[in-house]
Amino acid sequence: MFFIESLGCGGAEKSLVSLLQSIDCDRFDISLLLLDPDDTFLRLLPPQVKVLRFTHPDSIAYKAANALYAVGWRALKARGVRRHLAETKWTMLGRALPARDEVYDVAVAYQQGFPTYYVAEKVKAAKKLAWVNIDLANAGYRESFNRRFYDKFDHIAAVSSQLYSRLTGSGYLDTSRLSTIYDILNVKVIRAMAGETPDDESYRKLAGGRLRIVTVGRLSEQKNYPLAIQTASLLRDRGLDFVWVFVGEGALYDVLRRQISEAGLDGRVVLAGLQTNPYPFIAAADIYVHTASFEGFGLTIAEAKILSKPVVSTNFTVVRDQIADGVNGLIAEMTPDDVAGKIMRLAGDRALYDSIVERLGQEENKTAATESAKFLELIAD
Repeated sequence: MFFIESLGCGGAEKSLVSLLQSIDCDRFDISLLLLDPDDTFLRLLPPQVKVLRFTHPDSIAYKAANALYAVGWRALKARGVRRHLAETKWTMLGRALPARDEVYDVAVAYQQGFPTYYVAEKVKAAKKLAWVNIDLANAGYRESFNRRFYDKFDHIAAVSSQLYSRLTGSGYLDTSRLSTIYDILNVKVIRAMAGETPDDESYRKLAGGRLRIVTVGRLSEQKNYPLAIQTASLLRDRGLDFVWVFVGEGALYDVLRRQISEAGLDGRVVLAGLQTNPYPFIAAADIYVHTASFEGFGLTIAEAKILSKPVVSTNFTVVRDQIADGVNGLIAEMTPDDVAGKIMRLAGDRALYDSIVERLGQEENKTAATESAKFLELIAD
């Protein structure tokens, strides 16, 4: 049984779907437990996978705990207490949640936070595995709170070697149980989906003679979209003719739309919203730009590389797992001036651009085979 919050348009979600596509589902009885109703990638699941919906108990204890949680979270926020929402949610609601009746051979929490807490304490299994796909410290998770949950897992997987190093030097978990299993991508599926033509106005804006820039991801603080908008203002001021499409949805949609309008970037920076198939947007781009403040891996960078799109990325902690600066992409410091400078460099240096495209064409993403094999090895006994 795998547990993840949703099958929305996120890196962990796409990686899990790719893992399930890589497993011989005739050999295993696989269930997927989902917390939220976002089913963007549900259609890509193998038909043998049984989808389970997390249901909140209709009990007096749970209703009282939920009411306390709502009040407690607002109080903590008002006092300026920095605590991850998932930690507060579990503190208030965890005891009121009943354990699952099923007993599994293997239970996998494919996300930190609520899925990890739930599998650790409410799921019965002969073996438990946990995935960490984000920099826990940068995301606001506390070592003291999370250690007791990770101690209940037989093995923990970090999705990049640099994230592995970050966790090794921390107190979040027993590192003797830690290994690296990279986020998984199904290259054949990505390339096939990239060949589709969306009937979408924002996609049609990527036609024409302008430089085409694309960014894909949730509209959240982690992805640092205000930096992208400030970068776009500099590109306009420096005379670059471009269109920049943001693919994704999230809590910051209205904020970003207002910032785009206030910066006078309407028509140049486009919010495409949620797209069930983001790959045609990446395929239509000249440059893929990633402005995140932190990541566990940065799956959309890997997707852009598969589609041979030069990447300009901010210098977050694990980016060098994927990008060799000046070789298969460019790494910029987290300032609008440097990100804009790297975009201008790619736009103005055809030899550099072509050499990066050529290098990307020589790279081969084998994670569907190598990383799924690591998973099968973990559950072999």
